Amino acid sequence: MTYETQLVHSCAKVARLVVLGALSVFATSSYAYYFNTDIYNTTGSVANDYHIKLHANSNISVSNHWEHGGDVAFPTFGSSGTGSPNVNLDWSGATVNQGQSVHVGAAGSFGTSVEITESWWTFGGIKLTTQPTNTQASASFDGTGSLYQIAWVDLFDSSLNLIGTEWIEETGSTFPTIYNAGTDPIYVSYAFMTSTTLIPIENLNASLGRSNFGQFTPITEISGIPEPASLSLIAAGVIGLCINRRVRRQRVGTVILV
Repeated sequence: MTYETQLVHSCAKVARLVVLGALSVFATSSYAYYFNTDIYNTTGSVANDYHIKLHANSNISVSNHWEHGGDVAFPTFGSSGTGSPNVNLDWSGATVNQGQSVHVGAAGSFGTSVEITESWWTFGGIKLTTQPTNTQASASFDGTGSLYQIAWVDLFDSSLNLIGTEWIEETGSTFPTIYNAGTDPIYVSYAFMTSTTLIPIENLNASLGRSNFGQFTPITEISGIPEPASLSLIAAGVIGLCINRRVRRQRVGTVILV
């Protein structure tokens, strides 16, 4: 089976509004969405906090979190915005040197189309800007049926060095769509597996075994959503193309041959 990376587009709105509107066709009830991430500090300096900004198609309620399994474990977890569609997840209090990894994750009622719009390292509360504002992928599930779909997503930098891995789980009758909700390009390779039972958050990690997943895609670049300041420059052109029925609603990521 060939898996394609797709980013949903619409001509009614541009960029971020486009993606949110297209994803809203999925069910918006509450679901038990789970994700874990191994992420390496590739900032070139020491960090002590890691942050993830989420946006969902329904109000977010975080029921569990996880921060064990990397080279360093964060002692403190916090969140802000719970009960709204926009939530920040914050792990803090560790000393994470260049090249070391952390393992972070969360579970809760996020809706079927939660987006990771930003992920970043800080030191002493100051954002370390030597990396993109987001290196993580997002996933959209249909939220139907009793099967659990699990995505294994390897994350790479622009030089195709492995910088982390995500595991994402939700109910669905089909495999999820992997896409980019950030503004910077991301580089990913991913595969899927199906489970008849929920895999607990503490087991969403490499212990699942790559061999239990299907064929991994080639490393693929998925372009980011334009910054708001740039949207007005492309809006007229996009709308014009839509009127002339020349816009396809899906764009496949660029495959990088390695």
